Amino acid sequence: MTSTSLAPQPAGLRQASVSRFSAEYRTDTAFVANPRPRLSWVVATDSTDWQQTRAELRLTRAGAVESAVHEGPDSVLVEWPFGAIDAGEQVAVEVRVSGNDGGTTAWSAPLALAGGYLEGPWQAEAIGLPVLSRAEIPLGQPGQLRHEFTVGRAWPKPPSSPPRTVSTRPKSTARKWMTRF
Repeated sequence: MTSTSLAPQPAGLRQASVSRFSAEYRTDTAFVANPRPRLSWVVATDSTDWQQTRAELRLTRAGAVESAVHEGPDSVLVEWPFGAIDAGEQVAVEVRVSGNDGGTTAWSAPLALAGGYLEGPWQAEAIGLPVLSRAEIPLGQPGQLRHEFTVGRAWPKPPSSPPRTVSTRPKSTARKWMTRF
């Protein structure tokens, strides 16, 4: 990567445009989980033999603008060419692409990104009852609830059928319950 700028081409040569621009796999949020997110873009063109030859990336960070040039046809999960995004920092990235026809697209719409992670390792206390002294441990432990009950048959219930006991037990997850009759 170099920091040279692409010369804009006359409007007549602009047959392509950046139609989609994203960081990593997300398009629904500005937050990124990586300080150096990979970038992807899609170019729309009417030409059947058009190929990308290079792309220029422009980053706006705290009012300062940085640029970098990516040589070659890659446009999917391209490595981040700038310094890392700090936790909570907000930046904007744009891309414009040059093709084998000699044309250069207009700049894409700015892609807003924000460092959506914490500095250092994340730590938190477990949610639960407060820690109690050794004498009070039975009260501070998680509980288990059990109960047996009697269930009759479905309506209409024949008068001669006796009630029966039904037990349930979890199978694999809390959402799936298996009933034995």
